[in-house]
Amino acid sequence: MKIRDEDLRELSQSSVTDIRTWLRLNQPESDDDRMFWWENLIARALNVVYTSRSGTDRTQFATLAYSAILEEVDQGIRWPVHGAIRIADLTAAYFNHGGHETEVIVADAAVARSLDLIEVTPEIAAERAREWRSLSRDKVSELRDAKELIQSCSLLAGRIHDPALSERLAPWLAIWKDMP
Repeated sequence: MKIRDEDLRELSQSSVTDIRTWLRLNQPESDDDRMFWWENLIARALNVVYTSRSGTDRTQFATLAYSAILEEVDQGIRWPVHGAIRIADLTAAYFNHGGHETEVIVADAAVARSLDLIEVTPEIAAERAREWRSLSRDKVSELRDAKELIQSCSLLAGRIHDPALSERLAPWLAIWKDMP
């Protein structure tokens, strides 16, 4: 089941709350259809972000993608870590394609969301990175999640306004290259 172009355009002009409500009410019931539906919607919104020559369209479709990712996480279709990575990547891509900070697309919020999901300290991650071959699968997964979150955050490091958030990110940026 594909979302019609008209619905996509109309959604892109809606508020975050209205987008999320529409998505919740109109998602397919079948698990198989639902996964494709969410991915199709987000991919089409991101395509506009990457290719649009209109700053307005870029902002509206970035908001649509952002809202869809949040709702996708809330619906349990995507893990919170992967949602945070996707939001940080979307935020970086939006800025790299000429977008300006909005009340929805905020570098500080994307970085804070990612850092809040990391379950280890930078020191523990650095230690585990050195001995990753002897770690359990869960510890390697935790380390990989941290690395992916930090890689996405690194794309936004120069756009952070909150000095405390920059301080939280700094030790991670110093060690992320050493993680497996």
